[in-house]
Amino acid sequence: MKEDPFKGNRSPNGNKNNKDDFQWKKGTRSMLFWVILFLGIAFFATIFPVGGKNPIEIDYSTFLKHLDSGNITKGEVVVNEGANDFIGYLRQPYEESLPNGKVRQYDKFKTTLPPEYVNNDVIKDWQSRGIEIKFMRVSTEWLEVLGNFLPWILLLGFWV
Repeated sequence: MKEDPFKGNRSPNGNKNNKDDFQWKKGTRSMLFWVILFLGIAFFATIFPVGGKNPIEIDYSTFLKHLDSGNITKGEVVVNEGANDFIGYLRQPYEESLPNGKVRQYDKFKTTLPPEYVNNDVIKDWQSRGIEIKFMRVSTEWLEVLGNFLPWILLLGFWV
């Protein structure tokens, strides 16, 4: 008897041992690979940001200690709504002990200042201490946004 080329190879008794059926083991392994890859990229993107070395977040009293000691050489005031961020650069690296017993060293820090804190008198005081001041606004330029989303766009493009 000649086989019909349009009929499948599946037997009429419902036997599911056909190689054409979806193989859950391979599909799950493939999906697991993509999920792990996605989470790995997200993890490394948060650990190693594009902008380079992140400043250490310090409290206001530590900021005042650096200011009084004259260890700040340059400052960037990032103007936000509600509060201003001050990113400071130190003349010499500062070493401090953390509550868990570890010691950290930094030469770039960030602290949050109230919006009414930065005025002409404070700016004159900073300048008299030899601190170079630079004011910046928070910008979401389209190139910066595209640069942040480009790895995700490429990942989705290769996946699909």
